[in-house]
Amino acid sequence: MKLTLAAAAAVLTAAALSVPVAQAETPDERFFSLLASRGWTVEPEYRDGFVHNAHVNCEDLRLGYSWEQIRGAIMEHAPAATIENAELFLFASVTVYCPEFLPEQKPTNPTPVPVPEASAPKQAPKSSYYPNCAAARAAGVTPIYRGEPGYSSKLDRDGNGIACE
Repeated sequence: MKLTLAAAAAVLTAAALSVPVAQAETPDERFFSLLASRGWTVEPEYRDGFVHNAHVNCEDLRLGYSWEQIRGAIMEHAPAATIENAELFLFASVTVYCPEFLPEQKPTNPTPVPVPEASAPKQAPKSSYYPNCAAARAAGVTPIYRGEPGYSSKLDRDGNGIACE
């Protein structure tokens, strides 16, 4: 399950350009076709679990969880997953099973769209540093997920990739 940053960017670029995924007969086939088109092959014995988790992602979005919260949960349950893997899995889940959560797309816009969220994005600057969770909470940026500005392992006591829970 190795995914390069370029492949992750291709996923987001495809969303921005409304590039269709190869048509398959069932939603599950489209889901695995989308993953495969980005270099991720899923062994048959894992397919049911992948489909189940894809539906869980959609249900979580319907319940109001943000894209970042769901991505963090994916990484927590699959510690070897990279942010790019989590983004690809979440993007494929939403594209196939709950496209109502895809951002509006402008086919003429060649730049990737920002990561979609169910709620307003955090306003932390890219060079954020918080000496403790109280400071992060005061800035209104908690929880902070691994890979986000302001994340520090010092603030992540249980090491699950989510600081200041």
